[in-house]
Amino acid sequence: MCSVTDSSEQKPALPVNVVILAAGAGSRLGRSTPKSLTRLADHSTILGRQLAAIDSVWPNATVAIVVGFKLELIMESAADRLFVYNDEFDRTNTSQSLKRALKLLPGGPVVWMNGDVVLNDEVLRRFAEPVKGGESVIGIVAGKTGAEEVKYRLDAEGKVLELSKSVTDAAGESVGINSFSAAGRSALLSGLGDCSIEDYFERGIELAIDSGACVGTVDLSDLGTMEIDFESDLTEVNSRLADGSLSAP
Repeated sequence: MCSVTDSSEQKPALPVNVVILAAGAGSRLGRSTPKSLTRLADHSTILGRQLAAIDSVWPNATVAIVVGFKLELIMESAADRLFVYNDEFDRTNTSQSLKRALKLLPGGPVVWMNGDVVLNDEVLRRFAEPVKGGESVIGIVAGKTGAEEVKYRLDAEGKVLELSKSVTDAAGESVGINSFSAAGRSALLSGLGDCSIEDYFERGIELAIDSGACVGTVDLSDLGTMEIDFESDLTEVNSRLADGSLSAP
C-alpha cells in the first residue's frame, strides 16, 4: 500500500510541464530519421500530433523535447520549442533522458511521453483531471500484452504495484504517457537517479512507488493510441487512422 499521497498540491495550481522523449535512434523501426518524425497515413508526423494535442489541452505548458539522434531534424521541425540534449543517447535509455529534463524544468506537475506514441488530444484530456487534482498516473491499455510491451500490475486499491516488461499476471500495457504531480516529482527524480543508464523510465516509477509514491492509472483502451516500435505497429496505427478509431489531434 502506498503511504505518500500528493493531495498537498499547491493552490493555485502550478503550470504544467510536458516532456517528449525523442533522443533515441528508434532502430527497430528501420528508419534513417528520428522515429518521432515518422510520417503517418494522414500526412502528420508522430511529433506533430503530440505537439498539437499538447497545445490543445495545455496551451500554457512548458514543453521540452529531449533530443539526441539526428537532433537537427527534430529541432528544425519544432523550432519554437525548448530542447534538452542527451549527449549520451546512444548508450543510455529513457530514464536518463527524463532525469535530464526534470532537472532543468521549473516546478509543477510533469506530463511525459515517449516520442513514438501516436495520440490525439482526447488522450491528453484524460490526464487533465489527475494533473489538476495532484495525482500521479500512468496511461494504460487493459488486456492482453506481448513480450516487448511494458506491462503493469495493480494492488487491491487500484494503484500501480509493478511496471516493467517482465511483469507476470499483467493487467495490461503501459502505453508510454504518464504524469507526476508537483509533490511527487522529487520521488520520481530520486527513483530515476537510482536507475542504471540502461533502464527505461518505468524503473524510476517503480522505485518511486517503492519509496511510498501513489501512482494510479488513466485508461486509454478505447482511444486507439499506441507506441510505434515495429513496422507492424505503424501499419496498425495507419489502419486506425483510416477507420477513424484514432482521430485527428
